[in-house]
Amino acid sequence: MILVFFFASCITPKNMTYLKDVERNKVETIEQDFEVKIHNNDILMILVESESPQAVTAFNKQTNKQTNVMTGGGYNSFQRVDPIMDGYLVKSGEIVFPILGKIKVEGLTPQQLATTIEEKLISEGYVTDPVVIVRLLNYKIYVMGEVARPGIVNVDNEKMTILEAVAAAGDLTIYGKRDNITVIREKDGKREVGTVDLTSREIFNSPYYYVQQSDVIYVEPNDRRKRQGTQDLTYVSVATSMASFLANLLSIVIYLGK
Repeated sequence: MILVFFFASCITPKNMTYLKDVERNKVETIEQDFEVKIHNNDILMILVESESPQAVTAFNKQTNKQTNVMTGGGYNSFQRVDPIMDGYLVKSGEIVFPILGKIKVEGLTPQQLATTIEEKLISEGYVTDPVVIVRLLNYKIYVMGEVARPGIVNVDNEKMTILEAVAAAGDLTIYGKRDNITVIREKDGKREVGTVDLTSREIFNSPYYYVQQSDVIYVEPNDRRKRQGTQDLTYVSVATSMASFLANLLSIVIYLGK
């Protein structure tokens, strides 16, 4: 029994190492680049600024009306918004923007959308010097399973790798399977489930290396954790049986004592 417990509790060291086959002290060209794209059900924060604040008041939500890029208030305004009240929900690939009406946004990057709005404001004669900032308010991912701090991870800079996401969740526990991470991705009415091996350099070529909005990352428990869970259930069952046995024995003793 001691030997069985010993071997069951062992974890192969190589399975604990990230990127074990990556050559160290070598510079490589980054083959894969990533830009976040806008999808249906995204919530967008759009801020229009100008040297003449009054010229852009009609194009901003209520909480942004007093913000002016020249005073440095533009960035801070993103920290004080209510996504439901102050964001633009993407439906059928479009948003309804003040005065300009419906704008096709699906498939664009935030910067491309910003440029589109700027060009419309200028070409239609509303603002001569617009500066448009677009941010995703719903860019968050969910990390579950064998990590130190499972939960929601907010992505502030609209670009995060799965390694950064795992680090933000406190890293994997010793019980997490590093070579079989599950990523669930839903966008535009489609769901895909992929796997990532954190121990291999092939992760850099994976379509899941860069996380996307609302991705779910699940870290599966290794065999040791699964056995431990079974053992815990066995211990609970044995403890319950023993408690029941002792209670019955005590009842018999009390009865005989009478």
